[in-house]
Amino acid sequence: MGTTAETSFLRWQMQMPNLPPSEAGTKIRDLRVFSGKQLRMYYTVVGREEWWWVMDDSIDAIGAQLEKQGYCILDGFLTNEQVRQLRREVRECHSEGRLTGGGLVNGRLPSADDAKYADRATRGDVIGWFDPEEWHHGKGLESYLVKLGTLVQELGRPVKDLKKVTSRSKAMAACYPGHGARYVKHVDNDENHPLCRTRLLTALIYLNESWQQGDGGELAIFDANDPNILRQTVAPQQNRLLLFWSDRRTPHEVLPSEKLRYSVTVWLLDNTKKVDLSAGYPEPERSPRKLATESCPSSLGPSQVRYTWHLDDSSWTLEVQLPLSAPETCPVLDVSEAQVRLSAEGGQILCVPLPEGEMAAPVPKWLRKKRLLSMKFAKINGGVAPAVFPSAPSFAADLAERGWATIDGFLPGPVADELRRVVLEQKAAGKLCYGKNQHEGPVREDGTKSPMKNDEYTFLEDPIGSLPSALRQLTQRCNQLLAKLLVTDRLEKLQGKNLWQGHPMLAVYPGNGAAYGRHLDSTGGRRGNGRVLTLVLYLNPFWQPAHGGCLRLLEELADESGPEIEPLHGRLVGFLCEDQNPHEVLPCWSERVAVTIWYYDADRLTERCEGEISGVFEGGCLAVSMAGADLAEQIRSKGSWKAALQLLVPELQKRQPVDLRLVGPVLSACTRQAAPWPIALALLEASKPGPIAYNSVANACERSGHWQQALAVLARMGSIRLELDSFSFCTQMCSLAAGQLWSEALQLERRLMEHGVEPNTIICSAAINACAKAGQWRCGLQLLGTMVVQEIPRSTVTFSSAISACARAGAWTVALSLLGDMRKDQVVADTIVFSAAMSACEKAGQWTAALDLFSQMQTLAVQLDTVSVSAVISACEKAAEWEAAVHLLSQADDLAATVTFSAAISACEKAAEWRVACALLQQLRMAALQLDAFPFSAAIAACAKVGQWQVSLRILQQMTSHQVLADAATGSAMISACSNGGEWRWALHLLGACPPDVFAHSAALSACEAAGKWQHALQLLSLMVQQTLPVDGISVGAVVGAVQRTLGEPAAVEQLKAICKGWLDASGDAKLMEELSGLEVILQVEGLVLLNKASGVLTEDLLATLQQRLEPCHATCISRLDAGTSGLLPVALEGPSSRWFKAQFAGRLAKKQYLCLCHGSGVVGSEQLIASPLRVDDGAPGFAARALVDEEHGREAVTVYKVLKQYRPGRTRTVYSLVEAKPKTGRMHQIRAHMASLGCPLVGDRQYGLQRVAWCQRLFLHCLRLELLDWSSEEFISLEAALPVELAAVLEMLERSEAAFQEH
Repeated sequence: MGTTAETSFLRWQMQMPNLPPSEAGTKIRDLRVFSGKQLRMYYTVVGREEWWWVMDDSIDAIGAQLEKQGYCILDGFLTNEQVRQLRREVRECHSEGRLTGGGLVNGRLPSADDAKYADRATRGDVIGWFDPEEWHHGKGLESYLVKLGTLVQELGRPVKDLKKVTSRSKAMAACYPGHGARYVKHVDNDENHPLCRTRLLTALIYLNESWQQGDGGELAIFDANDPNILRQTVAPQQNRLLLFWSDRRTPHEVLPSEKLRYSVTVWLLDNTKKVDLSAGYPEPERSPRKLATESCPSSLGPSQVRYTWHLDDSSWTLEVQLPLSAPETCPVLDVSEAQVRLSAEGGQILCVPLPEGEMAAPVPKWLRKKRLLSMKFAKINGGVAPAVFPSAPSFAADLAERGWATIDGFLPGPVADELRRVVLEQKAAGKLCYGKNQHEGPVREDGTKSPMKNDEYTFLEDPIGSLPSALRQLTQRCNQLLAKLLVTDRLEKLQGKNLWQGHPMLAVYPGNGAAYGRHLDSTGGRRGNGRVLTLVLYLNPFWQPAHGGCLRLLEELADESGPEIEPLHGRLVGFLCEDQNPHEVLPCWSERVAVTIWYYDADRLTERCEGEISGVFEGGCLAVSMAGADLAEQIRSKGSWKAALQLLVPELQKRQPVDLRLVGPVLSACTRQAAPWPIALALLEASKPGPIAYNSVANACERSGHWQQALAVLARMGSIRLELDSFSFCTQMCSLAAGQLWSEALQLERRLMEHGVEPNTIICSAAINACAKAGQWRCGLQLLGTMVVQEIPRSTVTFSSAISACARAGAWTVALSLLGDMRKDQVVADTIVFSAAMSACEKAGQWTAALDLFSQMQTLAVQLDTVSVSAVISACEKAAEWEAAVHLLSQADDLAATVTFSAAISACEKAAEWRVACALLQQLRMAALQLDAFPFSAAIAACAKVGQWQVSLRILQQMTSHQVLADAATGSAMISACSNGGEWRWALHLLGACPPDVFAHSAALSACEAAGKWQHALQLLSLMVQQTLPVDGISVGAVVGAVQRTLGEPAAVEQLKAICKGWLDASGDAKLMEELSGLEVILQVEGLVLLNKASGVLTEDLLATLQQRLEPCHATCISRLDAGTSGLLPVALEGPSSRWFKAQFAGRLAKKQYLCLCHGSGVVGSEQLIASPLRVDDGAPGFAARALVDEEHGREAVTVYKVLKQYRPGRTRTVYSLVEAKPKTGRMHQIRAHMASLGCPLVGDRQYGLQRVAWCQRLFLHCLRLELLDWSSEEFISLEAALPVELAAVLEMLERSEAAFQEH
């Protein structure tokens, strides 16, 4: 019934991607995977929400699922209003007493022989049978029956058996009243009773609006061939339609219900003949996978000296790779507050600045054979950056005393590295060249005298917004430093000047003796270039004294000696350059990179500096002749600053001070209309300045984004002793905030009383905003409370700043409380306020609170914007509420932006809803919005979770067609898709086109392991070593696992020993600082601590306790245990030996044995194998994740088990089995989910079990034994943890109970 346009997207996904030549002609397996949620959300996006289930793709998918599994679940069958109406009608019917106790067949009691089964313990619901003509409660039931009839009629096309449907039964309204009411295991058509033998299909819709996990009443569906095997548990959520065959193919049971549970059931009848059940229900066939034949990428050449920074949540790591020809001795490490220096016997080999933030002392590791030095810098206090340039006071003092100063580590290490790359890229592109002046040029090698200046350089004249990020950070930091210099009273030469920042100059001195002779950067007089301050940042990480290129500073041009400044990486040198500090660059014998920024005095600019600074005055400089006493009035009457300025120009041309009565109106117009700030500055200098004029000019500068000039103007007021008022402080506060000088802004707020200035709403709002930006949200709340005490009115801006401060800290409850205070103060909440509050909820993952705020905005008619929509969708994305995210996106279509689409697609990716993710990506591509790599990567990651590698390839092709550059995340997701889809050749093919990335290589290794391609996996491991990518135990384990799959365990053990031989020789294992008293330690060796975990203790908590005892050694779990599981818990300690143990677990050489007690029986003594793939279902927020058997999208999971003994306690029919389980893979909840899939859930398992027992208050699962290869002897050792007392007591009780029963 769906149109071609409506189904084109889903069919597009079925198309074959462009494959490599070796794959040409290969048939691609069908990609259709049914999910009611996915199809419903897709057709909601295209405007077919009510009838999504009747579209062609939906009907085909529903039919395929019904034929394949025997049942099908459809969420959202009715509209929200329709299902609420039907629920109201059923509840009204129940309240009127029209529902009575249910029998075993069609509402009637069975025969007298079977009457004993018709009790509340067997069937506990109350029911009533109705046709629309008998239903006087409304039209909801009739509407539902019409829709159901349409669905069944359409399903007759793909499902041949449904063509036998000739009629339907009456609708059975049912209510389970709670208190454990249930319906035991049964089938709806037993082929015997005349009232049920015609039932063909059962259609059941649930009407439970607020059902939650724990309310009970789920429908358990069992296997047709073995009714003890549980296939699916269906939660009775509102608007969920369940279809299943009524005959013996679908035995089912209603589990005990703890609350009221409503539903309506209809049976579709075949009045012609019975259904043939002789064949049973077949297992689904699995289509074979087709593989490409692309070869593994070739390896790289020998590595060169290099270093890289790596960042994780808790630390920075610097890895330095030396040439293999370097000495085996570890370099000498020297770490200061700002730099890391490495030296060897030949001298310094590396000097780099530290990353930003407070760091602990580094923990170094030296891998002798690899010549690899690793230094981990742990973050302190979360790595929060200290105040900007704590060394700025000493820099200012040195600059004032001797005219020059330095700061090491002016840029963080990774940023300085990026800036060096930018400069060298500009040079490689031919944009750096020698100057055209006579004294500039290359070094002459013919013996003649070389020019005085031999560097290649360029001035970057691009707008600040288009500069590379690292260069923008440099200019911003220089301005922040300048602002600190301007507020000091020691630098008289900078006070009162209108300073302009020049364009940055990128310069490279080639290493052939290039130099720059003695010179001054600026000379006085009217023909000077106006430079007053020089700032040079050096970018040379490998500089050594022999390389030369030092900056020599002189007192006089004729001097022969002076201080020489080494051009170390990240070092900033600054000096006053107006007629002072002559200097020279000494000959460079290695390439020397630097970036220079000059600051100019705007009053002394000449044509000589054109091209180096950011432009001159804008505005109409037209000469207009005006005379007469009415000039001031005519200027005042002009509506715009340009028109007023045209009248004022002739007065300015007289080069005499202009009366403020003429300048004032123009200044006011400039301030009101945000005119270019140089105009305001020029008018200020032309008038008789007073506080009002200075405040106006400072405000004009601040409003136009030139906060440095605003601070300079305000500083000038102080130098000429003009009184600062509240307006001055407001402007200064806003300027400091614009420059991100948050600590200075807070100090300014405290200085108000010193100047006798009363705080007002604007000043307090600016101070609270400064607190927000500085991360001092509690300080901001204190200021907000102070305003109440001082009776200062609080405005929308004030609350907005405070709520923004809470948003940055994730204090969502405080943000919502402030919204309540706004209502009490009768302050109107605008879009910015609501957006900030939703951002606070988003950061804390409180998606329901964000949705409530979004609803309030709509109710109060507050204008929505992209920020607010993005915030609420991001909140849904963090909470994995993909349906809510997609629904919101469809509601706010006119405000959709790339960031909102990206958040919604990311939410679908987390839930593995790949169809909906692809539909949203398609909508984004058609929306004519600016595209980036994130939404493409998220859609590819969604496909990767379910192994849809063909669709991922198609998305990758779309990125190319849209000219979007794929990043490392895209490549890793693409390779993961191929890996999860079993396409190892495609994974290797794509890896060859990706930049070196550890995640991409890990995904490719997983693909090779799953396919048993150990040669390719070994080659990949070698490639990672050559590319200096970190190789851990997991990577080695993938190679070992591939060997074990193909050649067996002995070969895998030998391969592990061969790979880890270098680790065995290496030093650097963490040593235990003390005995681990208070912890039950089974084994304690190099690189490994084996603990005995008690039930009820979280693995993470136990690890944290151990970590505190082992500081600074780092401990990680090799294999975790669930909270309820007890037994052996292996923990790896930092060092080479830890990788040895991790590789054993990853390569499946470690052997684990669990002991568990299960419901149900089995064959005692024989080993059985469970190989059902498992998929993790994250569940809704507040609910625990579960492992589900999923033959199509689950990951490989293998468990070998053996029944050791069976118990039949007392006179009950219940059988319990003591089972020994050996997991061959390490999936979440593997043993619990596998045993539950057999209909034998573990005793005490409240998540997977069907019932509870009073005599076992915990999960009966214990890790009993572990076999590992020893680090030193390389032989298998067996370790054991005794069964806990409480579990031993359970077994003893069962033994006694069974013995007592046998005696009687």
